[in-house]
Amino acid sequence: MQLDPLVLILIVVGTVAASALSAVVAARLTLRLAATQFTSERWWERKADAYSALVHSLHAMRGYVQTLQDLHAGTPGPMAEEHLKVQWRHGREELARAAAQHAFVIHTDAATELDRVAGALRFATNGRPHPESLPAEAAAIETGLVRIREIAARDLR
Repeated sequence: MQLDPLVLILIVVGTVAASALSAVVAARLTLRLAATQFTSERWWERKADAYSALVHSLHAMRGYVQTLQDLHAGTPGPMAEEHLKVQWRHGREELARAAAQHAFVIHTDAATELDRVAGALRFATNGRPHPESLPAEAAAIETGLVRIREIAARDLR
């Protein structure tokens, strides 16, 4: 049996066309999956960076409050009280900046918790550290730090 040259050409062209089409489809799918994975990984990295900045800010605030508490309890501090108050104020500003900067990345529960901590600090201190308000500040910061860590662990899974 002999194949007609036209049929042979159609078979070859059809095979090449099917191979080319499947290669294009496979390449597009691979590219789309790679792009999706890249976007997902970058988003996760941004979330991790955001939570890291928030935990760092809360941890710094906790350190300032503890040092101020020690200073008011009579333990000599590593620096003057006025310098600590400036650092405390910068810590609050850093926390507010980190919360605002990362609000679109972090979970809404984390944003709510940061608002709660900021409100507790505002209520406890009326904008500046006082010896009698330091325990309430320390408790608010510690609770916020624990909750942010829990939310971050859940959100970054």
